[in-house]
Amino acid sequence: MTFRFDKVVLVCGISVALFGTEIFAGDLVLTVTNIRQPGMLFVTLYQDARTFSDDMVNTRTPIEKVGVHSVTRESTTDRVARLVMTVPDGIVAIAVFHDTNGNGAVDEGFFGVPKEQYGFGNDARPLFRAPSYSASSIMIEGRTTHSIKLR
Repeated sequence: MTFRFDKVVLVCGISVALFGTEIFAGDLVLTVTNIRQPGMLFVTLYQDARTFSDDMVNTRTPIEKVGVHSVTRESTTDRVARLVMTVPDGIVAIAVFHDTNGNGAVDEGFFGVPKEQYGFGNDARPLFRAPSYSASSIMIEGRTTHSIKLR
């Protein structure tokens, strides 16, 4: 019996076409630390740079759309929350904000600085602007763990 590589590639290609890339999904275990008070944690995973950049400039309310995998979890009174999300393998940028007044949006103060806690993948912390896609991106491969400290 011989191994037919071309048939394996064909079967994988058909599977991806029929079922999408979700068959190559992994788990992201995200730990969010430094939670100061009860509220809702909004975690948004971006699969492309353009959507990330557009949302950082134009959107203050997390929404699901093409290129975005959004998850909402209620935080506890603890200072740490742990979330497990199934996401496609690949590169994703992470944005987190903690809504403490229940309006579902990022509240801003003077010069657009968020009044509520927020954080990004790799704990990216640029001054006076949102981080770039690459600065807040991580690679998802199978079960991946990551931690973000809210500021």
